[in-house]
Amino acid sequence: MTNTAQDHRRCVPFPSMQRLKFVFVFFVATSIGSIQFGSSLAQSDEKAKSDQTEVNVKDESQSNVVLPDPRQLVSDLSSEQFSTRQQAITTLRECPPGQLEQFGRLIESEGSVEAQRRWIDVLEGHYGALELHSDALSYVSECLERDAKSETWFIAEAATKVLDKHWKQRVKLTVVELSRLNFPMDPKDPDKLFEPDEDGFDGPASANHLKLIIDHSYEDKPEVTELLRRLAPLRSAMFLRSPQLVSVFIVDGHPISEERIAEFSGIFGDIAIQRRGPVCLGISPNNQFGETGGVLVGSVAKGKSAHLAGIKQGDRILDLDGVPVDDFDDMVKRLRSYKIGDKVTMKVYSRTFREVDVTLTGWYEGATNAPGE
Repeated sequence: MTNTAQDHRRCVPFPSMQRLKFVFVFFVATSIGSIQFGSSLAQSDEKAKSDQTEVNVKDESQSNVVLPDPRQLVSDLSSEQFSTRQQAITTLRECPPGQLEQFGRLIESEGSVEAQRRWIDVLEGHYGALELHSDALSYVSECLERDAKSETWFIAEAATKVLDKHWKQRVKLTVVELSRLNFPMDPKDPDKLFEPDEDGFDGPASANHLKLIIDHSYEDKPEVTELLRRLAPLRSAMFLRSPQLVSVFIVDGHPISEERIAEFSGIFGDIAIQRRGPVCLGISPNNQFGETGGVLVGSVAKGKSAHLAGIKQGDRILDLDGVPVDDFDDMVKRLRSYKIGDKVTMKVYSRTFREVDVTLTGWYEGATNAPGE
């Protein structure tokens, strides 16, 4: 090999070294590019998430602001297209409770008879779902009660079916309305009416028995009579359970006529009408054993005379102020001669004999003796 050839070989790099340099440079460049691309992609994802969040918030905000057009919905309720009518009903069922009265008044003034009938289907969905003491439920109830008296038979029939189907809700609402009118009754909390009796054998009776009090303070108003009529389903329900769900206590000194009492008997049944004096001992008898002599206590009402004196379920009351008691009717008759606040002594037997001093209370909180007594 000549010197010239050797010099040329020294100047030209060895081929394998060139490849290594190229691979190294390419790897570094690729890595840097990947890092920059990944960073850009991450930033892009974060921006997309942020944009989506803003869109969602905006959409939620708009959903609370954009409301359905009332007149269009009323028109759709009368549409010949089934799908259009159903969509209108669904939309109205989902509308905020505060808008119900707005739609209802519009349907009453501008809607067809068919639209008014379909509006009852909307009201039914709200009737069982709204808060018991809410203004919206009061409005729904008012509409259904009014429609049940409509001269258009299929509207009256539809509203009546809703009220009959949801009779417990109707009873609760009636108790709320009676409470607003200060009608004497116990309990005043409608939610207690259908609670199961969870008290033990020795405990006082639960408050799921509605006691309506007609005493000297009763005002015979048409609206009160109408509300009492709405409690009629309690009479039908009594045939399915024991003890009964409602009693009407006609207390001495009341101002109502015998015709009115007969009307109450027609609403609630003869068995629910009880004539009493102004004091309430607060017990129910247990007659299942058919025993005579005294009164076997079947249940004790919380907060009443017997409960406060320590009389319990299963006790037998043998005498009242030293005079033997024949049976429950005899005791009721004799208690009618006492006044609220009077004290009586009762001989009671439960494994052993004991005497119990009882301070007699009225039928409800705040009850007083009739004038002149």
